[in-house]
Amino acid sequence: MLQPLSQETTAPDLRQRAPTLRIVKAADLDSEAAAATAEAQWTREELIGRIAELCGNDHAGHLSLAGSLVHQFQAAGEPVAWVTTTTDTFFPPDLAGTGVDLTSLPVARLGDPVAATTVTDRLIRSGSFGLVVLELIGDHQIPAGILGRLVRLARQQEACLVCLTKRPLGSMVSLRGTIHRQQEGSDGICGVVVHKDRRRGPGYRFSYRYRAPHGVC
Repeated sequence: MLQPLSQETTAPDLRQRAPTLRIVKAADLDSEAAAATAEAQWTREELIGRIAELCGNDHAGHLSLAGSLVHQFQAAGEPVAWVTTTTDTFFPPDLAGTGVDLTSLPVARLGDPVAATTVTDRLIRSGSFGLVVLELIGDHQIPAGILGRLVRLARQQEACLVCLTKRPLGSMVSLRGTIHRQQEGSDGICGVVVHKDRRRGPGYRFSYRYRAPHGVC
């Protein structure tokens, strides 16, 4: 999960975790690279009213990027909910380390993907949440009819649905990126290649630097 640059993770129970991400400050980049990075990032403003999908292998970094989005929405005063079909979801101390308020993050854990999408539908339909994260494992998919309804609800409620998947969802998704990690010693890069963006057009990419916790380097 994301790790603030100003902190180092030292707790023993974090030492066996997969590499954690840290956000690159603009000062760490030259002016041209900083401008390109700022332009390409997925932000709350970019995501409102849309369904976005982060697609990648298990633990490829999608939990960390989703955590950064949760922080963005909470910082803007938007309630957030997390729906998952797996017990192997985010590690709470990691998420808390990014500044996420766990006490204001309801989590619904449902083994049945149909039930998970039903709960997601109701959360968005309520108009009470600015962001809903739906974490699907394996080859779980959302039927086209339900996905179309979620698209309309997100637009009507000016909410965002971020789906974490292993296999791409249907064509109705407004924004889709494939996530990957590249290790470079103790530091590395978690990159997102955007294959679909109905507003900007596809083909751009952005990345975050990450640092492994002590004992993992």
